[in-house]
Amino acid sequence: MDKIMNQVLKENTIGIWKLDGNQLYGNDCFLDLIGVPKEMDAQACLKFHLEHVHPEDQEQFGEYVRKLSEERTEIVYRFLHPEKGVMMIRCSGKKMEDGTIAGIHQDISDIVRLEKDKILETYLAETNEKLRNQNVAQNDYYKEILDELPCGVFAYTVKEHKIVHLNKRALDMFHIDSLEKAQCKMRSIFEKFEYPDSTTNERLIALRKQDNSVDFEVIINPKETYEVHALAKSKVFMNPDHERIIITVFLDISNMVMLKKALEQAKEGSAAKSAFLFNMSHDLRTPLNAIIGFSELMKTHWDDQEVSRNYLNKN
Repeated sequence: MDKIMNQVLKENTIGIWKLDGNQLYGNDCFLDLIGVPKEMDAQACLKFHLEHVHPEDQEQFGEYVRKLSEERTEIVYRFLHPEKGVMMIRCSGKKMEDGTIAGIHQDISDIVRLEKDKILETYLAETNEKLRNQNVAQNDYYKEILDELPCGVFAYTVKEHKIVHLNKRALDMFHIDSLEKAQCKMRSIFEKFEYPDSTTNERLIALRKQDNSVDFEVIINPKETYEVHALAKSKVFMNPDHERIIITVFLDISNMVMLKKALEQAKEGSAAKSAFLFNMSHDLRTPLNAIIGFSELMKTHWDDQEVSRNYLNKN
């Protein structure tokens, strides 16, 4: 289970860190996200991280660090990775009972890029990671982390369709209030998936026999009041018992889809308004041109009343 959950965190580019005085520790994913070698000592790691916070975000980041010693808090800031360049990072943390400060470090660059390129709305995924004390069972620890993710996580065995994990966000998306009910309604859950791309279903079926991954778009509970539009990724993993497990991560983009439709309707309304004004202008311009023309002719024959009266009658 630990291996699977670590893989989920890695797939979602989430690193776990702990600050103890002037020493910064992190798991492999965290060290990779900030671009330091695993053998770097904790004190040098902290210095490296602080030096690579974007200069324009240094003051905001300093305020965030000060608040961490008092309350749970989070920040979105830019980080200068030595190889990847500027990254958008969501970082949250809180003070632990032993006096250290722990939290998560998530790369949300792709999400921000998706919002800018496809949806035209700034969307910052809300991620509130919660670290448990060391005496908490490791499995429960990872489950709690997954329940705090802003995206849905759904994991089940390929052979028996046994649910390994279904976090709170996924339960909300499926409109089901417990894992037990979800297990009983596995078939109906999949029946309420609608795929805009007609090839998606075939690719997901093929995934059951391949060690691969599938990116797709899905509408969950279509035409219902609780309809959800999501971007998803399914990937096959092998658990410690050598069972094939499919883990799917769902990112809810319903609000962005609604915004896109609203923008399209606004554009259509603007186009109709422009067409109306163009036609109205044309209808007014045609008789006005004639009136102005005859008026100019009257001016040139002003002394000849009969000719001027003739032009006036034509108007």
